[in-house]
Amino acid sequence: MKKTTLIACAAIALTCCACQSVDKTEKTNIDYSKISVQNVMDKSAELRQNVNDYKAAQKATDSNNVDAGKTAVDTIKDSAKEKYNEVKKQLKDERDAWKETLNK
Repeated sequence: MKKTTLIACAAIALTCCACQSVDKTEKTNIDYSKISVQNVMDKSAELRQNVNDYKAAQKATDSNNVDAGKTAVDTIKDSAKEKYNEVKKQLKDERDAWKETLNK
């Protein structure tokens, strides 16, 4: 709950700063020609491929490491943790892809 409140406050603060800095942003020369839709689409396709490869590797690893002594609760916990890690990795990859795309 505290993290959610902190994230919400940070988002509000950033929004306020962005609104106040509109005049400054308009004075800055930004080269938008380096950002293209094709670059973004390529990065997105690359990200999807990486995620699919990761999922396939994870499933192969999971099938090799099946433990007969696991309970249903342990299996559910492992599955939830795996999905959490996949989403976390996907978000990190997407963030890195956007950083790379915007810095070109």
